[in-house]
Amino acid sequence: MKVIERGKCTLFLWRYTLNGGISINYYAYRESKPKFLSTRDIISGINFIKSTSEYFSDCEELVKKIKNKDFKKKETLEMVKYYNTK
Repeated sequence: MKVIERGKCTLFLWRYTLNGGISINYYAYRESKPKFLSTRDIISGINFIKSTSEYFSDCEELVKKIKNKDFKKKETLEMVKYYNTK
């Protein structure tokens, strides 16, 4: 895993090869709570909006942006940077 953002919330990137394709997953860690945030895989059983809204529930502004789809899976890094600045 590679750290790609440090702050109140630290974001990790895990890139690996699976069945000839590259898989990219993002993991967050804050307040002793690790969390799988998103995957760039086409198929994912995780509800991104619900999951990230719950994890970042202490930041109302960010939750509104997530629910309004201002931040999508592909913008996970920007979402965590936003959280770290608020």
